[in-house]
Amino acid sequence: MVRVRMRLLSWCLLLSWLLAGPCWGRQTPNVEPNTPGDKPVPVITFDLAFPGTTPSHYSIAVESTGKAAYRSDDLGTEGQRASAAGSPYLLEFIVSEATCTQIFNLARELNYFRGDFNYTKTRVADTGTKTLSYSEGPANSFDTPTNGKRTQTVYNYSQNGSIQQLTAIFQRISSTLELGRRIAFLHRFDKLGLDAELKRADEMAAENQLLELQAIAPTLRAVAGDYSVLHIAREHAEHLLELAGTRP
Repeated sequence: MVRVRMRLLSWCLLLSWLLAGPCWGRQTPNVEPNTPGDKPVPVITFDLAFPGTTPSHYSIAVESTGKAAYRSDDLGTEGQRASAAGSPYLLEFIVSEATCTQIFNLARELNYFRGDFNYTKTRVADTGTKTLSYSEGPANSFDTPTNGKRTQTVYNYSQNGSIQQLTAIFQRISSTLELGRRIAFLHRFDKLGLDAELKRADEMAAENQLLELQAIAPTLRAVAGDYSVLHIAREHAEHLLELAGTRP
């Protein structure tokens, strides 16, 4: 049998990456690297909970190997998972070497999130509860899910430059993955709506709001190769694929 190493955040129970079983807290995507089950692998996770936005909650887990997992779902008004929100959106992907290196370098500069980086001197707008965490697997037991090696920091806003850079990186990745989700939906149910969505995607790319476009290349490639889609929409998809460094 293939031994599967699972990694958890906070008080989550051990569960499969593709299953959305019950959990004591918000669920965080798990990464399963192709490494021996007893070898610790560093993982950095970004979690954002912001009820009233879309998505109102998402988590991105990135291993030092480049393997990554994404999960987004909806929260109720009190910050709890909405029972009628439907299934969460789950995606496994590979982070580019440049982005992975930047993420772990910034984490090292921050002493792996040891400390309080939340700005409290004056009142600032609520932009959601953000959590950056560092852990090392494997999860050998329920009591010590990361061999005791886990640090985190929670904040709404921080003046720390490295925190701001990490936040921007993960938010741009989420924007890209949610874009791919919308494009896939429109391609299946509303092809005429693809043009406006892909045009906006081109604008977001030009404004440097997207990151790791290669993660949604399969979706873009499906649109670019579908001749039942408007030509202008396929051109936008092809341009995004060029930006991602992949062929249409």
